[in-house]
Amino acid sequence: MRTLIATVFICLFFFVSNSMAATDIETEKIDGISNPIWILNDHNSPIFTAQIRIKGGISLDPFDRDGLTSLWSDMVLRGTDTRSFAQITQFMKDHAIAISIGAGRDDTLITLKAPSVYTEQAITLLHDVLLNPSFDEAELKRIKDVFLAGFNNNLGDADWRGQRIINGTIYENSVYARPGSGSLNTLKNINADDITTRHEQFMSSQPDHMVVVGNIDQDHLEKLASIWTQKSKAPDNNDFKDFRSINTDTKIHHSFDVVQSKLYYLLPALAPNDPNYVAQVVLNYALTSGFGAPLMEGLREQSGLSYGVGAYTTSPDHGGLWVISVDVPTARFNEALSIIQNTLTDTASGNTLTPQDIEDAKTALIASLPMGWTSSDAITSALSSAYAKNFKPNYLADYTQKLTRVTYDDVINVLQKVMNQDHRLVVSVGRKAPDEGWTILTDLPNMQGNE
Repeated sequence: MRTLIATVFICLFFFVSNSMAATDIETEKIDGISNPIWILNDHNSPIFTAQIRIKGGISLDPFDRDGLTSLWSDMVLRGTDTRSFAQITQFMKDHAIAISIGAGRDDTLITLKAPSVYTEQAITLLHDVLLNPSFDEAELKRIKDVFLAGFNNNLGDADWRGQRIINGTIYENSVYARPGSGSLNTLKNINADDITTRHEQFMSSQPDHMVVVGNIDQDHLEKLASIWTQKSKAPDNNDFKDFRSINTDTKIHHSFDVVQSKLYYLLPALAPNDPNYVAQVVLNYALTSGFGAPLMEGLREQSGLSYGVGAYTTSPDHGGLWVISVDVPTARFNEALSIIQNTLTDTASGNTLTPQDIEDAKTALIASLPMGWTSSDAITSALSSAYAKNFKPNYLADYTQKLTRVTYDDVINVLQKVMNQDHRLVVSVGRKAPDEGWTILTDLPNMQGNE
């Protein structure tokens, strides 16, 4: 039974529609999908996009086979029992079909997009690649070579190195600490039987949810879900500990020949289900977005230390991070670090940000929400992400209301909470350590001697 949930106003820039439309988000329980499907139907659109989320991602890789899930997700589209990779590619071109399989830390996303006139062909092709993959050994060798080339290329990227240090330090010896695309040694361990076993594991796990946007009829919706109708085994679940906090107040330097040093300043982040999660979003925006924001003012406008400031939060299943990153002259690294620390301390003490700054940040965030809803792809991804974070189908209205209710005190309390945990990680990647007292990390963690 399909249930009408909410009406949201979405600017649907499809091929034949360029006007503001009131579109109903509906839910329907269909066999094969664990939770009700979210449906944003637009029968005037000539396309449809579907995204299916299945629990279990690269964190399920065995310790000696890092990169297995990433390799598998690339291999799925490279041949079936009846179609070669070239035939699949040509068929997708001829019918303007797009299929992607993306492996994240905690889940895997399948995205299917096609013109509505080719809905039958698109779903039939998805059935074929998921139910009848060939996993040819020669094709696997070629893709492994591509991954190995990518890995070697990443070794020359200072930011990639910084991320490896962050993950290896915060998540220690857990699955989150390991490289999702594998390392030189672990990729060599993976064979076609491993890919087949990982695929069987994936297909035995019933999808957590599905979001469909655009023009698709009921019969095809049920056919799409029917791939998993007989699959009811719960996803495998590793024995995680909660990495919600950074374990220690640590400063790490990794020597690497780069023109400017990379500075990463990390604090714990609140989980999406935390009542104050939205206040943290407002805090991050108010501190870093726009030339008048305190961190931009201090690091760029007043000191000329950095061209810009990167700031974001991550929210994996087992421990989110608040990351502030800048590229700065090596000789002025400590100056930049002091500006970040002093700005956060002053803000937590009630200085720096004003109640009006918070209201302005809320207004900007609310105004920007529809800007992410300008194509079927963007709408599908936004709804799928909202579903995964336990928002309701009336996501835009719900999120807008939560932003509206955030107060200045909420924002300051969030900053005090994450700073009072006394957990912090600072990472330097550059030609030399900022000064004494830094832990020097010569080898990247979890690379198993590949450098």
